[in-house]
Amino acid sequence: MKSTKQHRKSILLLYILFGYIIAQISWWIFQIILLSKQLDNTGGMAQMKVRMLAGEFAVFFFIFCVGIIYIRKVFKREVELSQSKKNFSLSITHELKTPITTTKLFIETLQNHNLSEEKRNEVYQKVQLEQDRLQTLIEKVLLSERVGSAEFKVNLKKTNINAFVEEELSKINFNQKIKCHIDGNIDVLIDDFYFRSVFSNLVENASKYSDADALIQINISKKNDACLIAITDQGVGIPDDEKLKIFDVYYRLENEEIRNTAGTGLGLYLVKKIVTLHNGNIRVKNNPNGKGSVFEVLVPLAK
Repeated sequence: MKSTKQHRKSILLLYILFGYIIAQISWWIFQIILLSKQLDNTGGMAQMKVRMLAGEFAVFFFIFCVGIIYIRKVFKREVELSQSKKNFSLSITHELKTPITTTKLFIETLQNHNLSEEKRNEVYQKVQLEQDRLQTLIEKVLLSERVGSAEFKVNLKKTNINAFVEEELSKINFNQKIKCHIDGNIDVLIDDFYFRSVFSNLVENASKYSDADALIQINISKKNDACLIAITDQGVGIPDDEKLKIFDVYYRLENEEIRNTAGTGLGLYLVKKIVTLHNGNIRVKNNPNGKGSVFEVLVPLAK
């Protein structure tokens, strides 16, 4: 709240300064007009100088207005980024506390209750799942710091996308049905370690924002000199005016259906960064067959 008030005060001061400058310039114009009327007997030289000054003023005023608009736009962007960082801090705190608290409760259950061997194994599995969740979250935060560095590089090498996708899908345990189609045997040029983050984030998002009985489709094919990976969900969809914003760091949709789900706003930011480092491209569009979205990733084919 304090930060918001400070931003509002800064904007107010900016407008006050703008108004003061406009008032001063108006007074200047008024004085020039008066001067031109007083110097009519100088054979037109004063009038020419006045017109020259007026032209210079018009150019200055135009540049000044463009500058004010640009500054306001940048300032607004900074305010939005500040709010996104605040939301990220709140969400990451919650995301970190949840597995830690849950694990603690499971351990207390093991310590304070005489459970059967079957129940103990079940609790052990839940503890493992929570620890895996915590580790994944920490790795995502650390990776977001690394990919933002100019020194970060990927090791591109020839990789069979068929085997890669098969391995990644074997690790997935979602409620939704996943249908995968690969058009032939395709080799791509990727860093298979970091590209796992791209694939897993996109499939995880498709599952997270879709109903339990929804279908997730993965279609992979060749497109000119690239491999096209299209992941289609039947989720809540993404408004057109937010399709580019979703790849910004910390950004999360304002849709309440999404705000109420777990997330930090780092996933799609990482996806965009890593795809770009692979000399590829990513875009999102509406599901043509109903509600939901289609994420399309283009990466180079291996030669």
